[in-house]
Amino acid sequence: MGPPHSSGELPTDGGIFAFGSAQFYGSEGGQRPDVPVVGVVPAPGGKGHWLDAGDGGVFGFGTTPFEGSTADTTLTVPVVGMTPN
Repeated sequence: MGPPHSSGELPTDGGIFAFGSAQFYGSEGGQRPDVPVVGVVPAPGGKGHWLDAGDGGVFGFGTTPFEGSTADTTLTVPVVGMTPN
């Protein structure tokens, strides 16, 4: 038997919708971020996630620690996504 099937969607307002066996750990939905959320990265161990916004804002949910953000810095180009370290 293979791994459980799950999926999610990421609207630009940062709302998270979990389907199948995907666990919900939180979202920015309804918070009206200053700029659209452009990416989601799972936490190591799969018990949370980070969201990143085009202005460099980073939002952590579940077991993800806050490790910084560039939201207060003027960027020359917008952030378009992120990858786990």
